[in-house]
Amino acid sequence: MKEPFKILKPIPESMHKELVNIYNRCTTYILHFATAHEKYGEMICDQIWAETDNDQQWIHDNILPYYGLTIDNIAELDYSNKQKNDRSDSFSTGFEPPYSWSKNGINFTRWVAGEAKSMLHHDKAPHIPSKLNIPVINTEHGTIYYPEFDLGFDYKNRHTCLMNVQYKHDILGLEKITSDRAFLSVPLLDETKIDHSKFLSMAEYHNATHV
Repeated sequence: MKEPFKILKPIPESMHKELVNIYNRCTTYILHFATAHEKYGEMICDQIWAETDNDQQWIHDNILPYYGLTIDNIAELDYSNKQKNDRSDSFSTGFEPPYSWSKNGINFTRWVAGEAKSMLHHDKAPHIPSKLNIPVINTEHGTIYYPEFDLGFDYKNRHTCLMNVQYKHDILGLEKITSDRAFLSVPLLDETKIDHSKFLSMAEYHNATHV
């Protein structure tokens, strides 16, 4: 897609509650990120995978079809790069995501209060054109800003964001958060597979978030 992002309808509240339960059960498959930012210094966040096969399967069976997706359209993530500057020590000393599952791409991203800092980022993996970011906890007003377009998006009312990750984008205000934030990240091979009835225009998004 050419746009920096598109807005999608939020998942139903019952599904959101179960997604929070899955996130809260995660204790083992956690990868700590640490990358440099020229202004804010080291940025820290976590990638977290579902704790059990059943939890992972629930995401496959519920979240993906809600947006018209199947597991075949989910991208694998590449963990072959073990340079310390690209991954934290927790990775370079032997961390491995649960490859026994059919795809490793679906995971939670957590910004840790007191450790996270604003960042300027883009994904250098050419096979991943976009990612679905589905809010999980404390994501209201978690602004994604694309400086090239002077456009931004925040997760008001749990709306999902389809991000074009090939453009540079800022995650603003992370250094000020007082509670951890987390969303479910779903890297896609082809965003055209998404159910188009789930997309919202900017006017529809504005109406839905200014009630």
